[in-house]
Amino acid sequence: MALVNQSEFARMFGFAKQTVNGWVRTGRILIDDAGLIDVEAARRRLAATASPMLHHEANRQKYAERRQAAPAMLAAAKQRAEAMEQFADRLGRCEEILVAMIVAEVPKLAGSMDRLRREAWEQSGNDGRH
Repeated sequence: MALVNQSEFARMFGFAKQTVNGWVRTGRILIDDAGLIDVEAARRRLAATASPMLHHEANRQKYAERRQAAPAMLAAAKQRAEAMEQFADRLGRCEEILVAMIVAEVPKLAGSMDRLRREAWEQSGNDGRH
């Protein structure tokens, strides 16, 4: 007889903790004096009190499919996160390279600007003296 708290029961079966709490409040799941749930007894009570309505069965099926797909979806999300991290790292390296290139070019540009000013001054008829 495995005894777990409500959070552990919710995690074990993929329910929201609030859902399990609601089942306890309404008596659908019983807890002992310590607030623990007998897992097997709770599973039997849930099965015995499950709604026979078709739309409830469809929801149960949908959630069961989601629980089965969850590990694959989580793995895919982790792969996307890793790819994004790698892209961010490459982007950061590109930024560092661009900054280094700009820093290297600034003195050259300043020198070119000075040369162009001198040439323009000289072409305007000035001899370079003030």
